[in-house]
Amino acid sequence: MKSFICVALCLLALVQVSLGHNSEEIKECADQYHIKKGDLKEFFEGDQKDVTHDDKCFMKCVLKHSEVLKDDGTIDASAMKDDEPDLVPYAEECSKIEKNDDLCELAYQHTLCMLEKVPKDKLDQLIKEHEEHL
Repeated sequence: MKSFICVALCLLALVQVSLGHNSEEIKECADQYHIKKGDLKEFFEGDQKDVTHDDKCFMKCVLKHSEVLKDDGTIDASAMKDDEPDLVPYAEECSKIEKNDDLCELAYQHTLCMLEKVPKDKLDQLIKEHEEHL
């Protein structure tokens, strides 16, 4: 997995935690799509791995639990406004990505967009605040 995808998985988990969602929900997604808790830290540290459909579906699962991704494939950036208002403008911009019937692929494309848009210092801040969940 390319290092920016590694960060994507971490970003999803960190946003989920920072939005106050139960770490049990993250574990549920990870179990469902064969992502081990320690893998997130390995991903962040640069472990290289191809992006699989399960990786993309893990992203979908986390985004759905955080109420950012709706069942109809729309991205609701306002779901972040109370807990992570700094991320809302990036999520709004990324919500304009082309719709895809495959919600796993849509979640993946949204995550890639967020990684391009969110400043590195904000990512670093999220990682530092929630390191224990990696």
